[in-house]
Amino acid sequence: MVFDQIARNDIYLQNKIGNGGFGKKSSLGVVYKALWLSKNYTVACKCIDISLKENSNSKSTIDMFLGEVAGYALCRGPFILHIHGWSAEKLPPDHLRLLIIMEYMQKGSLTKLLQQEYNQLTNRRKVLIACDIVSGMHRIHQHGVIHRDIRPDNILIDNCYRAKIGDMGISQSYYPQFGFNNSPMGCIRYMPPEFYWNTYNQTLDVFTFGLTLNHLFTCIEHNLQPR
Repeated sequence: MVFDQIARNDIYLQNKIGNGGFGKKSSLGVVYKALWLSKNYTVACKCIDISLKENSNSKSTIDMFLGEVAGYALCRGPFILHIHGWSAEKLPPDHLRLLIIMEYMQKGSLTKLLQQEYNQLTNRRKVLIACDIVSGMHRIHQHGVIHRDIRPDNILIDNCYRAKIGDMGISQSYYPQFGFNNSPMGCIRYMPPEFYWNTYNQTLDVFTFGLTLNHLFTCIEHNLQPR
C-alpha cells in the first residue's frame, strides 16, 4: 500500500453521507462522515464490505479497492480528493471490511450543491468550479490515466467552493497500442458513442466533463439516451 494504514479503532464512523463507486446498487461502498480520534479531525470514510465465502466476487472487489488506492496515489494533487490512509477489519461471520479514509468535503457532491444552492451560485463561481475540474482532469491525464466516471456525483466541493475529483475506483492507465480491457465502467448515461465500440481513449473524460459542465451551468441533467 502506498498510503499509511490507520488503526481501525482510531476511526469512529458517524452518519452515512453517500455511496461509493463499488456499490451503488448494494451495501458495498458506503461513505460515512467519520472522526479520526487521535487527531480529533473530521474525515470521510468509504467502507467496502466483502464476503469471504467461496464463490463470492471478493477478488474483483479487492482488486477495485487496490485500484482506487493506486489511482489516488498516482494522481495525487490539489484538485484530486486527498487520501489520508486505509484500514481493514474482520466482520462476523465471514466478511472483511476495507476502509479508505479521505478528506471530508463539507458541501458534498456537485449534484448536492446544485440541488441546494444553484440559485445562489454566481457565474464566476461556476467557472471556478469548472476550472478546478479541468485541472484535476489534466493531472489525471498527465499520468496516463483515464478516470472513466467524471460526473457531478463524483465531483466533491469544500466550504470554499473548491472542487476536487473523487471516486478513482474504475480509473485505468491508458496505453494507445493496447486500449482498455472490458473492466466495469461508470454511469452508462454519461458514456460517449465510442464507448459502445470499445475504441475510447482519454477523450472519454472530455465528453463526460462536457455533460457535467452543462449540468453545472443549467442545473438540468442532460437527456441524451444510451444506445
